[in-house]
Amino acid sequence: MNHLILHIEYLLLRHDCVIVPGLGAFIATASPALIDVVKGQMLPPRRSVMFNQAVTTDDGLLTNSIARKNGISFEEARQALFHEVTNLKNHLYSEGSCQLGKIGSFLVGEENTILFSPSDAAGALSVCPGLKPLNISNNIEQNLTSERGFQVKKRKGFIRRIGKIAAAIAAVATVTLAGFLYPLPSDNREQKASVVPVEAFLNNKISNEVSAELKKDSIPTIAIKDTITKEQQTNLPSYYLIVATFKSKADAEKYAEQFSSSEFPLSTVTSRKVSRVVAATSDNKEELQSRLNSKEITSRFSNPWIWERL
Repeated sequence: MNHLILHIEYLLLRHDCVIVPGLGAFIATASPALIDVVKGQMLPPRRSVMFNQAVTTDDGLLTNSIARKNGISFEEARQALFHEVTNLKNHLYSEGSCQLGKIGSFLVGEENTILFSPSDAAGALSVCPGLKPLNISNNIEQNLTSERGFQVKKRKGFIRRIGKIAAAIAAVATVTLAGFLYPLPSDNREQKASVVPVEAFLNNKISNEVSAELKKDSIPTIAIKDTITKEQQTNLPSYYLIVATFKSKADAEKYAEQFSSSEFPLSTVTSRKVSRVVAATSDNKEELQSRLNSKEITSRFSNPWIWERL
């Protein structure tokens, strides 16, 4: 059960939704930095986690994470996940509550409904870990007292007020910039699976002859822009069979170009944070699910999964 929670924590750092088949879905939402005038505090960017018991359909994300960590097949990982979820539910219904590490805790409600309570110590899952609320009320009171105690010229007082406003704006900009520069914390614990299943691409060099042969059969990759019109978005497929994920768009296109062929073309799709290599697309998730488990996919790619465009 602890291994299952570690996988969920790890995936929540990198995904906005982690579905636990047969249990529900953990959904992370981000909030920007803001100033609380009532409390006199400047709050950093934060990330909160919610739980939806109605979403239980397996999207393969958690199963693939278990398969990568343990070096087992997708079907074996699915069976292991089923046993982990069963043990968690048995513990929950027998004890009435269950702790979920840094995520929060479960409670059994009326009619055996599952109630989720986020953890107050979920800082490791936040957008900017380590940043704490900044008290600004004391500074304001001290500045007001200083102004009352001394007779200053109107010009100097005006310049001082402008300086305070500029300092407050700079502080907000600094906190917001930190949210963009450090969006996700890193965690190297051995119990967690790797994110990008492309070790062969990163560690092995392809010979010139093989590279030249692949380029003959390769097809142009496509990149779907982040900013598209509503009309264009309705024409895009809903589900994508992903075989590799990169932070760099150039790396994703290079991977697709090297491993594409006339019989097995690859393309790329780019979102706000990452670029993914696509083996197939469809509006029917079950169709892609069957292809995900086919030999032509599992024999060619070690960590395929299905991504849904929201």
